[in-house]
Amino acid sequence: MNAPEREHYDRERMARRVKSLRMDRGWDQAELAERAGVSKDTVVSIENARRGATLDTAVALADAFECTLESLVCRNQLAFGMSAA
Repeated sequence: MNAPEREHYDRERMARRVKSLRMDRGWDQAELAERAGVSKDTVVSIENARRGATLDTAVALADAFECTLESLVCRNQLAFGMSAA
C-alpha cells in the first residue's frame, strides 16, 4: 500500500511567505526577529532560503505573525484532506 501523496515543505516558498507577511505588517527584519525571539541573522537566512526554519523557529514566527504554522509553511489544506472552503 502506497502512502498518500503529500505536498512537501518548500523552503523557497516559505521564504517568500515570511518576507511577505513581514512586509505586510511594515516590520523590518530586526523587528520580526525581536517579536519571534530569534536572531536577525536567522530571519535573513530564512527569507533568503539559505536555510530552512527549525520547528521551534517556525512556531515562533507563526506566533509573531499570529498565523497557523500550516499557513506559514505554505502547506496546501487539500494535502491534509481538508476542504479549501
